[in-house]
Amino acid sequence: MAADGDRDGIPNVLLEAMASGTPVVSTPVSGIPELIESGSNGLLVPPENPMLLAVALQRLLGDMEYSERLARAARAKIENEFSMERSASSLAALFRNGR
Repeated sequence: MAADGDRDGIPNVLLEAMASGTPVVSTPVSGIPELIESGSNGLLVPPENPMLLAVALQRLLGDMEYSERLARAARAKIENEFSMERSASSLAALFRNGR
């Protein structure tokens, strides 16, 4: 899945793709680098660079083992850091602390 991420802090489409175990390619803008660690759980390419986007997508399509490894790591990141339980707990802590 490729997303440019030029409008949202952390786009829901990236969260959903990663949660479903889909390898992702995006740009390092807004909050996306907090979500995607390039080469670990997805790939980041410079904005407005269609050639590097194509190279990244070809790498995912051409190396299924690598693609699957990124997808597993992406899903684990979402499960560990962006689960409903963790989000609710973080929000509750903010309210308790008055921030």
